[in-house]
Amino acid sequence: MHSITFTTNSGRAFGLQGPSWLVSSDVRGWELSVDSGTGTVEQGVRSLSGDVCFLDETEANDFLRLTAQEARDGLRGTLAVDGWQLSCMVTSGKAASWSRRHRIYSVTFYASDPVWRRTTAYHMLPYTGTQTDDSLDYPHDYPHDYGGAFGSYGSHAITSEGPCLLGITFFGPCANPYCRVASSSLTNTYGVDSSAAPGERIVIDPLGKKVVGGSIYLVSSYGERTNLFDKRRRGVEGSGSYIFQRMPGGEMHVSWPQSYGIDVAVIEERTALPWT
Repeated sequence: MHSITFTTNSGRAFGLQGPSWLVSSDVRGWELSVDSGTGTVEQGVRSLSGDVCFLDETEANDFLRLTAQEARDGLRGTLAVDGWQLSCMVTSGKAASWSRRHRIYSVTFYASDPVWRRTTAYHMLPYTGTQTDDSLDYPHDYPHDYGGAFGSYGSHAITSEGPCLLGITFFGPCANPYCRVASSSLTNTYGVDSSAAPGERIVIDPLGKKVVGGSIYLVSSYGERTNLFDKRRRGVEGSGSYIFQRMPGGEMHVSWPQSYGIDVAVIEERTALPWT
């Protein structure tokens, strides 16, 4: 049985595989737009239709009330299918069938960024690398000898079925934290020239680029955020030090100084859900 849920922006989760379920839908389809003049292929706004069946009256009322209210407020929830997630809102709900036993609504999921994403988190504590890597260092023309500041380096294997983005969290205490991710065809270093005290963390979020202060920031022990975008390690796509570098996937190895812990989130993206 497939795992299907819709979670509202407020955190209320509705399981759509029983007792409520997605009877039929086009969520497994995909659509791209092609400019007839230039041939440019783009992926824009997409509406996905589906029939949702409810056996519980309270569950049906809660689903309609919460999704309608959040859509009016411009808030998006998350549609999840077998671990793949789509940020969207429910913009319509029509009563398709109504009886004493069930309620079926034809709903429309509206996605302004119709990309399915699956995130796999890897937790790497200090001094837990599976092997040492003495070559982890920045080129000598940098103002600091980053590699010489720590006694050892660790390496941890991660995997992705296809091209992916990486979200990285450095846990304090740390100063000028960084890590290196190497695949068979590309190596990239992710670093932030700032520091975090014990209980604080520095976050690199490639999905937060559209929000000021949402992509690279410090989280204090009290949960307060400080924008660190201007402290990012500079680079361009493919340069080897681009903070939002997309990796080609497959097996990769993460190397980092062992004095602090890091989390690496592998964010895979698909235009359409896989066939299962």
